[in-house]
Amino acid sequence: MTDDPIVRCTDLRKDFAAVTAVDDLTIDIHDEFTSVIGPNGAGKTTTFNLLAGTLSPTAGRIELNGTDVTARGPESRVHHGLSRTYQITNLFDELPAFENVRLAVQAVSDVPYANVFADALSDQEINRRTTEILDLVGFEEDRTTAAENLSQGYKRLLEIAIALAPEPDILLLDEPTAGLAVDKKELVFDVVGDLANEYAVVLIEHKLDVVRDMSDRLVVMHNGQVLDSGPPEETLSNPAVQEAYLRGVTS
Repeated sequence: MTDDPIVRCTDLRKDFAAVTAVDDLTIDIHDEFTSVIGPNGAGKTTTFNLLAGTLSPTAGRIELNGTDVTARGPESRVHHGLSRTYQITNLFDELPAFENVRLAVQAVSDVPYANVFADALSDQEINRRTTEILDLVGFEEDRTTAAENLSQGYKRLLEIAIALAPEPDILLLDEPTAGLAVDKKELVFDVVGDLANEYAVVLIEHKLDVVRDMSDRLVVMHNGQVLDSGPPEETLSNPAVQEAYLRGVTS
């Protein structure tokens, strides 16, 4: 891990009318496995949306790999090394699993496709990269199956695969196991743990036993602010964290 953060947020704030969802948040995110926890309404997903560029901050600054991206949208942030998934799975339901990922790989490739009659499906390098990504996330189901016919667990893996297409420096995962059965949660967590060996991962998750065991660092949010941040055991032993989160106080 280098001393330079991949993401740096300074005095970040997001207001929705009279409600402040993120309040003067200042934090650095490095090349490690970071889990963000906190009660419902703490500002976790809003923070992710600010980092990804799907929301614009009311105030503050966001740097990505040293570049000020505060005023830039999601596409620019992808090019600067950030990719994300969402709480609600977002796929091309009628297309095969392989094609979902292949289209994402093609979208960020350097291949010009100036010839409108060219057969994009025959591009071996894009097909190779697509297969590589699906292997990386442990996608073992039939890759010709339409996304809508996949189990929920494999839909989550497919969405993670799509997020890996740009070869990001940092991957934001917003509750990737939400709504999954226990065995599918374990499937996704195993993949996320493996990916953390290759990428900086930031995970929003509510299962404390999982984040305690998997994370290098915990960030605890409450009322739109960072309540504490540090090694998991140390952070979870903070009385303020136990009062605000472990005892279920909502914001």
